[in-house]
Amino acid sequence: MTNCSVHFQPSDITVDVPAGTLLSDAAMRAGIPLRNDCGGQGLCKKCTCSIFNEDGTGIAACQYKIENDIDVFVPENSLRHDVRQLVIQEKNLAASILDNAVVNRQAKYGVALDIGTTTLAAELYQLHSTDGNADRPKRLGVVSRANSQRQFGADVITRIQRILENPAALETLHHCISEDVSSMLSELSEKSGIPIEHFEVISVAGNTVMEYLFLGIDPSPLGYAPFEAPIKKFPNIRWAAIASSPIQIETMPLFCGFVGGDIIAGTLALGLADKQETSFLIDIGTNGELALFSGGKIVVAATAAGPCFEGGGINCGTLALPGAISSVQISEDGEVKLTTIGNKKPNGICGSGLIEIVSELLRFNLINPTGKFNVQKDTPFSDRWANSGGKPAYVLSQDIVLTQSDVRQFQLAAGAIRSGITLLLKRQGLTLSDIDTFYIAGGFGSYIKAEAAQRVGLIPKMFPLEKVRFCGNTSLAGAALALFDGNYRFVGE
Repeated sequence: MTNCSVHFQPSDITVDVPAGTLLSDAAMRAGIPLRNDCGGQGLCKKCTCSIFNEDGTGIAACQYKIENDIDVFVPENSLRHDVRQLVIQEKNLAASILDNAVVNRQAKYGVALDIGTTTLAAELYQLHSTDGNADRPKRLGVVSRANSQRQFGADVITRIQRILENPAALETLHHCISEDVSSMLSELSEKSGIPIEHFEVISVAGNTVMEYLFLGIDPSPLGYAPFEAPIKKFPNIRWAAIASSPIQIETMPLFCGFVGGDIIAGTLALGLADKQETSFLIDIGTNGELALFSGGKIVVAATAAGPCFEGGGINCGTLALPGAISSVQISEDGEVKLTTIGNKKPNGICGSGLIEIVSELLRFNLINPTGKFNVQKDTPFSDRWANSGGKPAYVLSQDIVLTQSDVRQFQLAAGAIRSGITLLLKRQGLTLSDIDTFYIAGGFGSYIKAEAAQRVGLIPKMFPLEKVRFCGNTSLAGAALALFDGNYRFVGE
């Protein structure tokens, strides 16, 4: 078979690959982390590169088959950055439950772990203190990072599809998440000074697919009708991948299908099963999940919200990193005030920032009710419009814009969540006036403004905002509760 030489710039790396190899696969072999948000379907265009010795126009690397020796230029915005530490939100529900938490297990040190489609978070706890308060847990450290499975697709559907096409991909995806978790445990150990060998138990919560992949279970049945999860409860296992003595892994059970252990963890964290109220729990993330509590019953749904709330599928989208735009205010005179994480130079738009940008553009009629840009000339907003691929874009800073396609991606995500709300209310014969509280969870939940969320449709119009509670990462909080008392995992059985 003929080999072709592929020279990547500006990294100055050359690899030889068989003719017919996809350019994205050649980049992987060269150690170049191209973005792959759509899982290689050629839809997101985030892996766009230029071929010097052809016409130089941008091509999607996941669709381009190499037939000759080529010189390739990889732009910075086509690279997937190896994010090792995301910003931890200050308002963490897991911290507040410590005030009343009581430990009911013998282990001395344990870890609460939230495995998200896009991001991972873990907390190390000392379960029995030496200060005379023996049954109260103490948090010793917290770490978070991007899920390295992103290189195989930004959402769970693309990862399932990869396994359906190539069953060997299951082991690859399992290895990715295992390596991520191992690295996080090492970091917690380094930060706390507690040897990993002293970590005795890890309490895990995540959506169905993420829990399956972490445990090495094939999620393929979720990729076709009737979309059922064949395993809903998991036995405790011993994991010896990093410590000299195996660590016990306890994984949250599932509700059904795509409604996984993260929503059960959120239910535990908020104590919703014990409250005499009619309430919604909405976990906003790549895999949006909803639970409606009424009359002692729980009905649940999962929605394909997609990764836009965590920066995926958005042209200038990013994770919650220093420099990510987290808040936006537009004044009557057209001035745009941006707030970034860590007060750094803007380098992208994270989930809370995206919600506020769309909300502000709606407020000033710069987006009409259908989601189409309303380009206003001869107004204070005129100078903010630019051209992006022949279509208008709204300029936030020198290098960051919001495009029409970004708005469409946002509409799909928000529409999926609102559809879930409507369907569950109809299923139970309820109306919005029957709801006592809307609980909105998610890694960026503490940063969203209720008014902005309502204006863009995440919260139904006319719903009293005083009944809305933003809860942050309830999946991690519930995992912590289950860590303190393993019996929590079996509440309601």
